[in-house]
Amino acid sequence: MQRTLLSLAAVGVAAAALSAQCVQPSQFITTFDGGTFFGSPTVDPGCCHYFDLEVKAGLTINAIGTNFLNNGLTFSGFTVPNLVGTTARYELYIVDITGGLNGGTVVAAANLPRTYLHNPTTMPTAPWNSVAPDATGTFTVAAPDNPSMTTSFTALHLNPGTYGVCMVFVPNGTTFGTPGTTAPASSTLHPLFTNRGLNSQVIDQIFTLTSRGERTIAFGAAANAQFQPNLRIDYTLDANSAYSTSYGNGCYDGTKTFYEAFNGPGNTTGAAPNVTLAYPHLHLQPLGTPVTHYRVASAPGTYPLMGTPGTTAFYGGATPAHVNTANPAISLFSGWDESVSVLYTLPFTLQHPGGSVTQIAIGSDGAVYLGPNAASPYVPGGGGGGRLQFFHLYTEFCDGAPAFSPAFGDLWPADNVTFSGGTGEIYADSDGASWVAISWVNCQEYPNTVNGTFGNSFQVVINSSGIVDYAWGNFKNSDAAPCIIGYSAGDGLDPGVGMAAPRATVPQSAGGLGAYITGVPFLSGNGDKPPILKSVNRPKIGQPLLMQSSNLDPSIMAVITFISGTSIPGGFDLGGVLNMPGCNAYILLPQIVDGTDLNLGAPTSTANFGVIPNLPGNYFAQSAGLSIASPPFNGQNILVSNAVCLHVAIN
Repeated sequence: MQRTLLSLAAVGVAAAALSAQCVQPSQFITTFDGGTFFGSPTVDPGCCHYFDLEVKAGLTINAIGTNFLNNGLTFSGFTVPNLVGTTARYELYIVDITGGLNGGTVVAAANLPRTYLHNPTTMPTAPWNSVAPDATGTFTVAAPDNPSMTTSFTALHLNPGTYGVCMVFVPNGTTFGTPGTTAPASSTLHPLFTNRGLNSQVIDQIFTLTSRGERTIAFGAAANAQFQPNLRIDYTLDANSAYSTSYGNGCYDGTKTFYEAFNGPGNTTGAAPNVTLAYPHLHLQPLGTPVTHYRVASAPGTYPLMGTPGTTAFYGGATPAHVNTANPAISLFSGWDESVSVLYTLPFTLQHPGGSVTQIAIGSDGAVYLGPNAASPYVPGGGGGGRLQFFHLYTEFCDGAPAFSPAFGDLWPADNVTFSGGTGEIYADSDGASWVAISWVNCQEYPNTVNGTFGNSFQVVINSSGIVDYAWGNFKNSDAAPCIIGYSAGDGLDPGVGMAAPRATVPQSAGGLGAYITGVPFLSGNGDKPPILKSVNRPKIGQPLLMQSSNLDPSIMAVITFISGTSIPGGFDLGGVLNMPGCNAYILLPQIVDGTDLNLGAPTSTANFGVIPNLPGNYFAQSAGLSIASPPFNGQNILVSNAVCLHVAIN
């Protein structure tokens, strides 16, 4: 339904000031997928990504990167070179194709000299042959789980339009050989790909990126054209550019899974705090009948919570109290590296948000898997019954069997079966009636180097009441690999921000743990679907403003969308005022109301506010869905969305 924005003038003054909620969003576009894979083992050093880039607002590209597989490992009988830490360079060739490729004009070229020759000899063809590289930058080859981003880059400004891009990889940043010779294997760069396919697209507010395939020889014949390259482009918007940002949770957390990822102290991208300095004990209180979510809080008590690990005799025989004195059910490598134990039977039935279980399996990497499928193997890229190997694939934490994770990382406990491998012990203790405690004692990170002066000790205690406790002793995370602390309901639903992007570099808080020290206590999600509000298009002056509410529960019969000139930082709890616990208001005194859009159970509802007048500034929006669910979600049977800041501008 269409509304008018005439009353926007009434809030123009209040909206003019920039607020924290209106800071420009993370300014990068990425095609990274969790299921990236290795393509051709014979990629020429002059290989390149081809893609089209539709730019919707003026911007400057500041850095660019891709993922490489160059860590010395062997795949399908082919050993890739170990180039991690070596220097290389990207060069961008860009052609303006706004009017079509044949009628396009070359973007302002930097007239940079080419410092290498393609091998075999394949020089740029039309339209690329009329232009020197438009931008260049050096980078250091990163490990496969991390994008190799330019550290120095010739910034490139692009006006709105459509551009054809050839992104060439140049090993070592210098000439690598002469035409007609074979490039040394040690200098070959091997990009990772996604399987989205040729002509697939990634779209955000600013860009539409269309894959045009991967070429093993730059400017040469097509090869691997069905693959979409892994890319990340960092950019800065021009002044006076319109954009929108989302903030706040609205009603509930939605997903039952919650976790936070922490870097180890040896990782230069950011060290985790010593957990014992934050609080030594995390308490998960089950809520609902059956259990729908957890109240997560700090609590008194220190590691170990249940006496000395390995002192009880409840488990024995095939399921020993000293877990790693028996062969694991599954092990990807030798010893107890990347392993999961046999099934252990609980002396009670455990209710948790993901279901009801009577069995668990214990992972060497610091997780306890729940249910009869707990010991199923991990399958990269999703699927399988669990997360057996720690591959930094954070979305996979949400797949497979449910799991408690006091410290899911790359650990290597001792193998007391063959007496080879790592250091540290795992114990399973119980009183045979009311509790089971799983303890990791002095387990070091694989491969037990650098970090060898200390181990990681922590514990998860499962009580017959459904209460679950995590406790940490001398836990200092890991030397380089991140770790996950949290809970997975095993329903495949990721809170969505565990990492900046799948297989990306910088861990983000997710699903309630927040800043970890300041983020508790909190309620985990109960499975209810919170509405999601977004601006369909950028809030540009002179263009229509379309606000879409999605993820709507089928019981929502009508949606109201509000716009205000004032936000409520941190939100206002609607629990005590309107009997809507877990719901928050993020805007104050809405001056523009979309009215009521009848929804009739549709999953989305779009409000059309009409053309945006010439009143630049920041405005704030939030929607409310009116439900007929029985029993009601809350006292008002209303679910509110997240909030959106609309940065209204001319460009």
